[in-house]
Amino acid sequence: AAAPNEFRDAIIGHPHLKFALLDEAGNILLSSPDWRPDADALKMLAASNDVLHGSALHMPTPDNPYHTVAAWGDLGGGAGGRALIVLSLDSQEAQGLLAEYRRALFAAMLFGGLAAAALGFLTARNGLRPLRRMAGTAGDISASRLDRRLEVAHAPEELKMLAATFNAMLERLHDSFTRLSDFCSDLAHELRTPIN
Repeated sequence: AAAPNEFRDAIIGHPHLKFALLDEAGNILLSSPDWRPDADALKMLAASNDVLHGSALHMPTPDNPYHTVAAWGDLGGGAGGRALIVLSLDSQEAQGLLAEYRRALFAAMLFGGLAAAALGFLTARNGLRPLRRMAGTAGDISASRLDRRLEVAHAPEELKMLAATFNAMLERLHDSFTRLSDFCSDLAHELRTPIN
């Protein structure tokens, strides 16, 4: 109490750090000039089991943004008592920074997810273009247009064997239709002569 500035000078340069000294009865002996601690909370802290057996640490909560550590110390100068030393760090700025980081992270994840979905859609669409071309060519093939073939050279590696097999099947069908057509022509000619 006789030299309060010695305690206050110890936290100069730490604008978010506050301190208080309490006697054994829980009365505030000294505190930071710009901070009036909650006397009831400090009395409860002085009587808490943790601080009686060493030091106590209290994490910030939504109601109380202070990160607090407290411990008993012996009073010097032959006073023969103890004082509770309480240091509190205002974590509002840090919590605000973390909240800003959370918002930025959420926005980045949302944007990244949307960008990945769009990129995946475009990649899949581009990758399936040869398959759509092959499906279009296959849709154009009919009994009168069996000479059409699928493009094997420009097909993806995974579909080249399928395209080649499909073309071989079309070749066999074309040969079969040609033979059937020739047989029908011969049959018609053979029947036409006797009928005439």
